Amino acid sequence: MHELVNVLDQQSKITADAMHEAACDEGLEEYWIEINRLENDGDRAYRMLLVRLFSGEYDALTVLKMKEVATSWKRPATPSSTWPTRSRRSRSRSLRP
Repeated sequence: MHELVNVLDQQSKITADAMHEAACDEGLEEYWIEINRLENDGDRAYRMLLVRLFSGEYDALTVLKMKEVATSWKRPATPSSTWPTRSRRSRSRSLRP
């Protein structure tokens, strides 16, 4: 679970650093590449956690609790599934007067 927390921490720091560039939509390619890499790291850490949880090392109640916590942490670590794509942002800007 420490790996998931680490991924979320790194994503939040990178996002904070990139916010000033977001207004002009310039220079964000490196940001998106790093966020995608971190998303992949988060997915890998989540899968490894599930393997460990269901290995028989923990009792059923602990598995249920830990899986719920891990799943709630994983959702914020996958921004690409909820954030608008570049093409959607461009279209919305072109509709403005």
